[in-house]
Amino acid sequence: MVVGEDEQNGDVDDEAYVERLFAILTNPHPTGIRPDDPHGQADDGIDRYDGFGSDVRVESLDLVHGEHGAEVEVAYRVAPPPQPVWRDLPRRGTLRLPVDAEWRELSGYEDPAAYAPWVAHRVMVTAGKEAERHRERFAAAPAGKDGPAPSLPTREKQWEILVGILAAYGPAREVRPGEIDVQDPDGPLTVIVTPDQWEQVLVGEGDDPGWYVDELLGPRADDETFLVFYDGALCRSTRAKLPPVRSTLEQRRIAELRADPDRQVAWFAYPPDRPPPAAGRGALD
Repeated sequence: MVVGEDEQNGDVDDEAYVERLFAILTNPHPTGIRPDDPHGQADDGIDRYDGFGSDVRVESLDLVHGEHGAEVEVAYRVAPPPQPVWRDLPRRGTLRLPVDAEWRELSGYEDPAAYAPWVAHRVMVTAGKEAERHRERFAAAPAGKDGPAPSLPTREKQWEILVGILAAYGPAREVRPGEIDVQDPDGPLTVIVTPDQWEQVLVGEGDDPGWYVDELLGPRADDETFLVFYDGALCRSTRAKLPPVRSTLEQRRIAELRADPDRQVAWFAYPPDRPPPAAGRGALD
């Protein structure tokens, strides 16, 4: 690859960025791996304990144009275990991730080396979800069914559920269709999601949507003042524009705390005013 003038000046164009990202994700001999622990984390920051680079390998990265700017389509290959449950597991899969230049800069991913660990993580999450769906279909196969479809309330009730969840954080009101302002004492919050999109969330995470939102919002950085719908889920963001941008403030704070041996990083799995859910309890039951 010929290095252009922009890259020499520190600005990497989309194609060069994707090429460098691909080289990191497919490096067969990453440095920093101990011989007695070949599946650990290398100097590139990619966690290989879950099988990235062995059980799941990136095969290609293609720069494509998405609804919200430049994206990279990641193609990966899976090497499943030999057990019968995995016999028909799809060996290949794809996912799309943002690489828009503005988004990269705001997210702290100007350097492909900073983005590579997150891309590897998303590949493993996607492959894991597909494997879990396959396991569920395999378990249901003898009965000749895919399992019961989720039972959802009416659209009006669905929206009431969302507003009620948000009201636990402070007064919540819909200022315009698909936009809810929440006066959270910890900082203002704007939730941007349509009824159609919220229904998609309930289908995927509907066992207890209250806990889904609680885990999503706590703790959040001071500049993460938006909750937006993107790629089938709600995401914290520092802006309303998509793709969402996560805060770099919290990353820096955690790095500073971890660098101090006398400090500890802690978080709560649920807000103090919300008790843990009972076994099998769900808001949509």
